[in-house]
Amino acid sequence: MLFPLELKLWMILVNWIGMSCIPGSEGYNTKLSFNDTDDSDSESDSDEADINLEAIAKKFGLEHADNASTELCYKEEKSCPLSKVLKAKYLDGPNVYVDFTSAQLTWRQTHGGDEALVRAVGVSGPYKPYVIDATGGFGTDAYILVSYGCKVRVFEKHPLVASLLEDGIRRGGERLGPQFRKNIQFQFGDSLAYLKSLNRSDMNQTAIIPDVIYLDPMFPKTKKSALVKKHIRFLQNVLTPDPSNDEDLMRVALNTARRRVVVKRQKSAPCLGGVSTKTFIKSNRYRFDIYVTNVKSKFGNW
Repeated sequence: MLFPLELKLWMILVNWIGMSCIPGSEGYNTKLSFNDTDDSDSESDSDEADINLEAIAKKFGLEHADNASTELCYKEEKSCPLSKVLKAKYLDGPNVYVDFTSAQLTWRQTHGGDEALVRAVGVSGPYKPYVIDATGGFGTDAYILVSYGCKVRVFEKHPLVASLLEDGIRRGGERLGPQFRKNIQFQFGDSLAYLKSLNRSDMNQTAIIPDVIYLDPMFPKTKKSALVKKHIRFLQNVLTPDPSNDEDLMRVALNTARRRVVVKRQKSAPCLGGVSTKTFIKSNRYRFDIYVTNVKSKFGNW
């Protein structure tokens, strides 16, 4: 059993307390334009969207501003017929939302497009590691790991991105079934603060120490950014790379993960925080740097 009852109750309490317990979203632009009109002519549908947007805004600390650069809406979506979808768009860009049942993700899983990621975290035969995805984003990599049998706790601290991710996980649970709901846990908050609270030498924390910590820091914009997929382009517009935070996260991860830390990088990018490794796995587009941690970290005890 991954989490003892006492630790499960503690995690539920953390979720209830929210950002007052796990800080880290301070300083983000939380002003959005709320579009509560639906494509349907039904007044009740519009009221439902309004109520849900109000609840979502309150939960994630989002505020309405008429001239905001980013719009948030809660509407029907043809590709997700069973429930309404939380969607966002930046300026005149396309709507983006999280959909773990999309044809694209299904194709990637079916055709082994994420074999490099799966191998990097160490999935092998019956061994399915418990992974903390410390930089969740839209949760694509977390979903792939869950689909290969890993238990994943995914963090996202940006309020807007976190709201979209939670909505996608909710709908994914409705369509993908109990195994998906069992193996993925979402946490709105700062993974750095959470990881600092863990001590892999403490026997009382054995059940919640992750086997693997996965980091996927936001890649900075480049001249080719206009060519990237719309979800990545949206994240590049609303998220600001923070190298110093990434380096802190790397240092804490190395002293927390039971077996390894895996960092997703662009193929030509330097190692995160200048911490080199000779162990990595390459995919067509990325490089997954692997740091073995079942030996004493060079940084010593945190």
